[in-house]
Amino acid sequence: MNPCIVVVGDPLMQVWLENLLPSLEKSSIPVIVVINPSASIPEIMDDYLNGLPSPPFQILFNTVDSYEVGALKYALEHTTFTDFLLLQCSTYVKDVEMLVSFFSEEYSIMITEHYGSLMGIYKREFLEQVPF
Repeated sequence: MNPCIVVVGDPLMQVWLENLLPSLEKSSIPVIVVINPSASIPEIMDDYLNGLPSPPFQILFNTVDSYEVGALKYALEHTTFTDFLLLQCSTYVKDVEMLVSFFSEEYSIMITEHYGSLMGIYKREFLEQVPF
């Protein structure tokens, strides 16, 4: 198993990213931040993203504005991770290691039951069968 956390955002969501990302700094697994394009990335956000500690953070810039599913697809195509925990940038994590413990499950799991959220753990072997 080669897990990672995938956070999806865009430059217009900088305030949300600035709330979420510090809560993930102590993650014991990599955190992939996929920035979907909107307009141009403001210099202040570029400076913020470049200032994130590595590890755990790795920044990817998606070329297509495609929300959560597109960010997941982009991470799938541009990394070698086998398990992806997708988080929306509007979340805040109180205990990152509790999230990491979810990777012990054998199958893909959903974190939320309502509100149409896509947050959950996805396995590469199943994602590769999805016609994005």
